[in-house]
Amino acid sequence: MKLFTKIFLLTVVEIAAISAITYWSKDSKNRREYLWFGIIGYVAVAAILAWILQKSSELVVSNTWWQMMNVAIMVLVGIFAFNESLNTYQWAGVVLAISSIVAFAIGDASSY
Repeated sequence: MKLFTKIFLLTVVEIAAISAITYWSKDSKNRREYLWFGIIGYVAVAAILAWILQKSSELVVSNTWWQMMNVAIMVLVGIFAFNESLNTYQWAGVVLAISSIVAFAIGDASSY
């Protein structure tokens, strides 16, 4: 499995975990299964990150890809799943994050 695929898996698991915890915090019934799903998800995040770092010693590249993808996808989840909105400065930050993803992708492609 390629590094990018592993990091994408890590991002998806983290987004599922934080989404579950967010849903739990906004649920009037405070259904604990969402909280537990989030906690277990974050344990899985730690395990996947350990697996990535064990197979690839590229901490800077791995962590930067993970954080950038997390920002880009989490914005979509926040807007569409939780009806949140961003102000102009926050949108500028999202644009910078997406620009960083493009720059990293070009940098990775040129190194092969």
